[in-house]
Amino acid sequence: MRNVIKRSWGALTRTCGTVLRAGTLVLGGALLASQGAHANFVNGGFEDSPAMTGWTITSFMNNKPNGLGTNGITTFPPTESSHLNLNSASANNLTMVWSGTDPQTNNVLTVPRTGFGTQSGRVNGPTTGYLTSSIAQTTAMTAGDVDPDGNIHVRFALAPVLQNPNHTNREQPYFFVELTNVTKGTVLFTQFNFANQPGVSWQTYNGVQFTDWVTYDVPLPPGQVDVGDQVKMEVFAAGCAQGGHWGYVYVDQAGTAVLPNLAVSASGPASIVLGPNSTITYTYTYTNNTGVATNNSTVNAVLPMTGNSLNTTFNAVNPNGGTCTNPGVGNAGTVSCNFGTLQPGQTGTFTITVNVPAAASTTSPTNVVNHGNYSIQATGVPALTGPLVVTNVYAVGVDLNLTKTGAGTGTVSSSPAGINCGTACSTATMTVPPNTPITLTASPTAGHTFTGWGGDCAAAGTAPTCTLPMGQTSNVTANFDPATFALDVATTGPGSVASNPAGVSCGATCNASFNSGTLVTLTATPQANSVFLGWGGACSGTALTCTVTMDQARSVTANFVQTFALDVATTGPGSVASNPAGVSCGATCNASFNSGTLVTLTATPQANSVFLGWGGACSGTATTCTVTMDQARSVTVNFVATYVVTPSVAAGLGTISPNTPSTVQSGTQVTYTLSPAQGYRAEVGGTCGGVLSGNTYTTSAVTADCTVVVTFIGEVNPVPTLSQWGLILMAALLALLAAGQLPLRNNRRP
Repeated sequence: MRNVIKRSWGALTRTCGTVLRAGTLVLGGALLASQGAHANFVNGGFEDSPAMTGWTITSFMNNKPNGLGTNGITTFPPTESSHLNLNSASANNLTMVWSGTDPQTNNVLTVPRTGFGTQSGRVNGPTTGYLTSSIAQTTAMTAGDVDPDGNIHVRFALAPVLQNPNHTNREQPYFFVELTNVTKGTVLFTQFNFANQPGVSWQTYNGVQFTDWVTYDVPLPPGQVDVGDQVKMEVFAAGCAQGGHWGYVYVDQAGTAVLPNLAVSASGPASIVLGPNSTITYTYTYTNNTGVATNNSTVNAVLPMTGNSLNTTFNAVNPNGGTCTNPGVGNAGTVSCNFGTLQPGQTGTFTITVNVPAAASTTSPTNVVNHGNYSIQATGVPALTGPLVVTNVYAVGVDLNLTKTGAGTGTVSSSPAGINCGTACSTATMTVPPNTPITLTASPTAGHTFTGWGGDCAAAGTAPTCTLPMGQTSNVTANFDPATFALDVATTGPGSVASNPAGVSCGATCNASFNSGTLVTLTATPQANSVFLGWGGACSGTALTCTVTMDQARSVTANFVQTFALDVATTGPGSVASNPAGVSCGATCNASFNSGTLVTLTATPQANSVFLGWGGACSGTATTCTVTMDQARSVTVNFVATYVVTPSVAAGLGTISPNTPSTVQSGTQVTYTLSPAQGYRAEVGGTCGGVLSGNTYTTSAVTADCTVVVTFIGEVNPVPTLSQWGLILMAALLALLAAGQLPLRNNRRP
């Protein structure tokens, strides 16, 4: 049997235990048969003893006035358990476990279904008198309950058995399932099914309606249910609100583990606007969870029925790899699609489109199309029915017109489905029943941004979603632009940076925004008397240009430094070189250096020259000097040539001092002292030139290697000298004279 989800749109927005698309229930579909361990509800298979271990049984009476002149449900269809409008009761209304065949179904319904163990729980029983019961259990969700799809799933199987007294819908026997997040205080999922509900695969025996087993798979996404949350499951079954008829439901396999069977579920729109060619397209999802390959796997779909018991007719089928038979366009009947062999865990989808009759009811509560009469089976595997899908039918609709604007790209989708405006779409329209809230969601593509809503969504601003009440036709714009990222450029020192494309012009403007993906080339230009040192941040190197890709915000630094001139002048034969390189005098006697640079100058005299010393910004006579380039600097370097003066004595007696060669600087005068022997005088020659004053000789200024040549010359004749015999003879004569032996010469005139 089918469960009904029939909610107001407000209720739909808070219901997400199952996957709801445009208000449509999607169950069972793409599940993996292989999963980790799951923490099921205690005794979820009803195999434990005593019979209802783990479950809380509560008794009620379905005889509470509903304010409409009758007993029964207040809000129809109910979207939470409080809408059931039940009186409390003390008696246990025959809730128990069961195995075997059900006699109320002429023993057609087997309990439990094959693969579901040996026992099933039965909620309520075949006893009249407003009797109603529920079973409930609360359990904490664990990490082991999370499926590979990232969701926690609650799964269970139901088989209803209801008398059909043909009362009003509010007063019929029914069953109701509710999942709630106790921790968060939210309703996650509800299912409601009443006797004789159109479009359900009822089997009838002796005034009793029943279906085969139906399995449910309720995905609970993160946020709705998180690990550690307490989740409560409660199942109600009620006799009629007039007291003369009963209803009960079998329950089995409640928990988070995958149910071991073939499964099928359908999804469709939550509502349609009735027109001359109204259609509904159902998407069917089938899965083999048996653990073995199934052959001749077939989905049979009896076409849906309206709430006022009119048949829909066949329009089209897309088998998506299967082989389908159909009753023909415009005819009621059954569509059967065979998918051959399904491997364990294999899943697939296909679609069937039906025509909605023009006479379908548009008046509540019969303004629905019910589709629960579909099932899946295979060779050796009995049929299993899929959950009921309910679509509301309305007489008139209102339009939502969407226009995308801006230079960027993005998509806009709607919930409920109807607008799916992709990147190539510029306009879209959907028609919905009046007062059907629609939520639009704008999603920019990579590299683009959603910049805001306009029209009837203007109040939503730049929020990604906008919800419209749709009390009237609405016009909406969604604007997308390329995403922009900031490029910030900082400069140090005297220089500028410009960008291509234009935007950055530092000094004037050091930042700009560029569209995502833009290639921006930056060019550094140093000022006069400055140089570019290099890039930092998103750029590197010392080249004057750098290209950055604007796929995020970027920061760049450009470093410049002022330069100062160093001028060097040299005198004399020598050279000067700098460290760092730049100056090399003679070749280059000036260079520019970055501000703050320490420049060491080294003076190197040529051969036969000497370094005299520094001038200007340098001083001293050391051959090196270091200057700090914090301003323009001038330096002089002084060298002088050297020559050899060679003295010598050419002839005569005498000496010259100094008497060895002397090395002297160019222009130097050298003084010599001459010492002639007795009777000699000095004369000076050579190549040096000069002046002899007395015995002092001073050269002219020396400008080349030269010589000083001295000649000593005798001034008088030599005085004869007595030999040793002469002296002896002279001594004898003197002695004789003294003795008077020699006559004195008479020195008289004659």
